[in-house]
Amino acid sequence: MMMRRLVPFALLMAVIAAASGQSRARRANGVRHTYTTARDYYHEPYEAGGLDNLADEYVCFRDDNVPTFILIAKGEDLKENLTTLGVFSKLPPQARSYLDKAPLFYVSYNKGISNGTEYFSLNDSGDEYIENLGIPEQSSKKLMELTVTLRVNWQTLRYKHGIEKTGVPGLLYEETGRCEVVKPGIQQHGHRE
Repeated sequence: MMMRRLVPFALLMAVIAAASGQSRARRANGVRHTYTTARDYYHEPYEAGGLDNLADEYVCFRDDNVPTFILIAKGEDLKENLTTLGVFSKLPPQARSYLDKAPLFYVSYNKGISNGTEYFSLNDSGDEYIENLGIPEQSSKKLMELTVTLRVNWQTLRYKHGIEKTGVPGLLYEETGRCEVVKPGIQQHGHRE
């Protein structure tokens, strides 16, 4: 069964019309730092331990120059870790059932700021993760049904992320990129919503 979420229209549009890629400068200890790429924006919260620690298994960067990145983690890896620690069997039945379905934990960041955690479900064929959303249409009180997909080639770590109007052929938005393993050197403890 698919979960449907209500997402503010402004947030969705911010993701679709991602930032322009202009650089940002700040001063810390008298040193000027300039951020121009998604990788630059990733390193600041990583080094501070401020990334979401539920989704900090892989970091993914887009193929273009937009200063956004995503963190993802496979639910089956979390389940395996919890089982190894002897904690999985102590979780509430609903949490165990959810992890048994191999979800994907997903956090997008724009210029180093988290947009919150999303939860994608593995589709029936097991080759992509999906999330169904509903956003209010401005002209009516109905919800526009959207399907968000994330396909990851776990051998090459290339990904493809798309948004389409549910039941209507053709993508409204698409991006591609490459993921890499988040280095475990710094314990992450960032805020989750």
